Amino acid sequence: MGWSFYYPSTGGSGSGAVGSDGLVSPKEALAAAGIQINEALETYYLNWSNEHYTEWMVTKANGYYTDEDTNTSPARPSVSKAYQAAWDVPELNGQLVAEACDQSDAAANNVQIVWIGRGGGEYHDCPTVMTKEGGSVNTYGVNPDKHYLELTDEEEAVLAKAKELRGENGKVIVIINANNTMELGELQDDDRVDAILFVGGPGKQGFYAIGDVLNGTVNPSGRLADTYAADLLASPAMENFSSKVYYDADAAFPNQYDTMIDYTDADGSTSQRPILFVGYEEGIYVGYRFYETAAADGFFTSAQLPAGVTDPYYNRENGVIYPFGYGLSYTTFTQELTKATYSDGVFTFEVKVTNTGSVAGKDVVELYVETPYTPGGIEKSKVVLCGFDKTDILQPGADQTMTIRVEAEDLASYDDTVNQCYVLDAGDCTFYLGTVNGTVYGSHSWAYATPADSASLTAGANAVTFAAANAISETKIYNDEHDGKRASDETTATNAFTREMTGNNLKVANGDATMNRAAGFAASWPTAPQAEDTVMPQELKDILNDNNYSTKEATALHDEDVEMPVTGKNAGLQLIDLRGLSFDDPLWETYIQQWKPEEMALLLGKAGFQTEAFTQYGKPTTLDNDGPQAFRHQALGEENEKIDTYYMTAFPCEALLACTWNEDLLEEIGQNVGAEGSVNGMSGWYAPGLNTHRTAFGGRNFEYFSEDPFLAGKLAAREIAGAAQYGVFTYIKHFAMNEQEAFCRSWCCGMHMDDSLDRYQNPEWMLMTWANEQTVREIYLKAFEIAIKEATVDLKYLDSEGNEQVAEDFRCATGVMTAFCCVGNTWSGGNHALLQTVLRDEWGFDGTALTDYALHDFMYPDQMIRNGGTACLQSNRKDFVDQNNPSATTVKYLQKATHEMCYMVANSNAMNGMAPGSTITYSLAPWEMGCAVAIVVTGLLFAAVIVLSVLRVRDEKRHPDRYHSAKSL
Repeated sequence: MGWSFYYPSTGGSGSGAVGSDGLVSPKEALAAAGIQINEALETYYLNWSNEHYTEWMVTKANGYYTDEDTNTSPARPSVSKAYQAAWDVPELNGQLVAEACDQSDAAANNVQIVWIGRGGGEYHDCPTVMTKEGGSVNTYGVNPDKHYLELTDEEEAVLAKAKELRGENGKVIVIINANNTMELGELQDDDRVDAILFVGGPGKQGFYAIGDVLNGTVNPSGRLADTYAADLLASPAMENFSSKVYYDADAAFPNQYDTMIDYTDADGSTSQRPILFVGYEEGIYVGYRFYETAAADGFFTSAQLPAGVTDPYYNRENGVIYPFGYGLSYTTFTQELTKATYSDGVFTFEVKVTNTGSVAGKDVVELYVETPYTPGGIEKSKVVLCGFDKTDILQPGADQTMTIRVEAEDLASYDDTVNQCYVLDAGDCTFYLGTVNGTVYGSHSWAYATPADSASLTAGANAVTFAAANAISETKIYNDEHDGKRASDETTATNAFTREMTGNNLKVANGDATMNRAAGFAASWPTAPQAEDTVMPQELKDILNDNNYSTKEATALHDEDVEMPVTGKNAGLQLIDLRGLSFDDPLWETYIQQWKPEEMALLLGKAGFQTEAFTQYGKPTTLDNDGPQAFRHQALGEENEKIDTYYMTAFPCEALLACTWNEDLLEEIGQNVGAEGSVNGMSGWYAPGLNTHRTAFGGRNFEYFSEDPFLAGKLAAREIAGAAQYGVFTYIKHFAMNEQEAFCRSWCCGMHMDDSLDRYQNPEWMLMTWANEQTVREIYLKAFEIAIKEATVDLKYLDSEGNEQVAEDFRCATGVMTAFCCVGNTWSGGNHALLQTVLRDEWGFDGTALTDYALHDFMYPDQMIRNGGTACLQSNRKDFVDQNNPSATTVKYLQKATHEMCYMVANSNAMNGMAPGSTITYSLAPWEMGCAVAIVVTGLLFAAVIVLSVLRVRDEKRHPDRYHSAKSL
């Protein structure tokens, strides 16, 4: 039962689209597992859909601007149109579902599968109110008191019918086919709902696994990668997220500044840019970091607790239904710490996992840490995830010992106020397993664990405390004045975003900038945008004006006092000669000096879905493409029209992959993507996505892993390494702070566009993203940091003698894709603090920082290359304003960016099998040659006909008598 069973969600839309060819439907998947559905009920649903599907289409008839939906058969509502979305949730109402069940004799089945589906994708966030004005809901699911991620009235009617048909001896199994977390409290607390299975967006073949789990062929072993809250709107982050009037064209945005910024259009005219903002006033308290800390500090009450529950954490008003890291199995496991040591800055734990049940299965070891917290000091969550691993399949009675190592420096918190660097506070540290006495509590295990002392670890321990004297006895301040940089950094991490966060309007209830434990969460709760927040301070306006690179004159204001670099100096070097060399090898400078400025401008301004070939320097073309679930082979023409598109293997969404907690599996997926890409001539992959699930409503949550950056970063690092084993480089995206779709570009403003829907006739919006530096670093950059530092591969290449060489532990994360939004007050793609200071200088990143689709005028390529960016994702070229007779500064940064791109390509599959001294030439394939010959021959014949016709006309004019008899006939 449930409309989405017949029209399921395979993943996300937009860049995450996977196509429909080769899709295995839920019906086919269940049949393969020996589970038959009620086909008469199916017929009712299909007939109803054929009759009503136009009611949830994006058409003028339904009150939208345009007829964007043109499908002629039922499909899921469109949620990824550039300006509009249809957030209807099609479903039979109570009367119709009763009729459908009567006509299909559904009462004969006492096992009911209820399928709940939700979509999501690029351009729009999930609506927080289910109305036409607030959520673009046309007909199905309309309810001003509900949001998109809770059951609609119609779905509740279907569930009620399923429970009725269940009887006393049947079962109701609910399938959650959604990538965004939903409110499931009423299902969890209902004794007549027997099982709930979260399947996310499983890709084209993933529905097979559902049947295997339901019939017991496979024992589920996943763990949630997000917290499932009782009320998703009660999260502190929801005070500043998207807009409830997003789709109301007549309403004013409460998060828009009162001042617009002048900029110069391509035609030389002046326009004004609207500036919007979002404030991350919850600080570091995102996801379980909020819920666990709130529980520890007594924020929750005992109101609205389920029967038999005494822990206020699980209250149904603003508490938790399922903790981060929670999950069930058909068997049971115990976990115990058998060893816990600290030596030379490393904690080492051995965890014995035993299958105590009667079914074989895997288990996940989760390790959380509580570090010393001082009220009024550095903000710290009650616990954070610091390690995890997954067992092999364990037979009943079998056990496996897992070893987890934790670097002490990784437990440091970022102090953005006093020391302005990472600080590891001295004091006791307690580590908790996520499973206590056989029960999986995930992030909430601290509330049920009994810590043992590391000096006298006892049998069956589920937590351990290291006294300060036995581990962190002295505070470490990771700056140049005290204990030096962290070992994993190239340069010392200190406050980098001071300029970028200038002019921010962060202000919580008690007047502080962000929510904090010293004041208490209730007193320092974030506030929604107020009128005073929309007043743009002069210091912000000055910086926004300074960020203007729209003209050659404005760009010249940022010129440096440098000499004109050497260009066009032929050294006879080919790109293959640089493969395997370090990024700082002097030979790179010699190679780059061969390039001319106009060549570099073309290379960097036209890097959409490919990189240009420059055979004179041995630089081959590469094919780069989306998306987070599947390699999509897509070629675009000069005007961005699609020439060729087909989809490859569609893996599950990252939001579902994260629930495996399985690094080995993610590496295997990366290997498969890399192998498939290599076979199909692909070198660059626009994935994985590493932004954070700040709220449940993020439109692109499907292509991001989790609310926790540690889990996300670790999984992504292995996936990146897997792809790199086949020479495929990844563009980790969207760097950074792209946690909402709303307002991040002019396309993402709901109905607030001119009727023309022509972006060239409308102002280009920009979104300021405000946060303090601790929040930026610990939450929103951390996953990227882990992936970039830890993704490694043994790079093989040929030396000048043709012998294979190996560069061991080559850092293979050589590409990132920047975001549309601003980090602070500066566009991420031209943000020096983000791309140069942190990414390159601190983390040691070497490679390409590519923009997202560079169609928007605020994405200035001159600003990009001068501030750590590399190239524009644009297929019909984005020009630099200073590319004709460029300044010495422009040439300097053209060379820097060309070096970055060529380094990435040199160490990819585009150069596989080539030896130093090789040259690259391109020739037509036989079929292309045949087409070319045919075109030439046709052209010559056509020209001959024209010439003969002209000669005939001239001859007729001179000798009309020759043609008179012919005309008479």
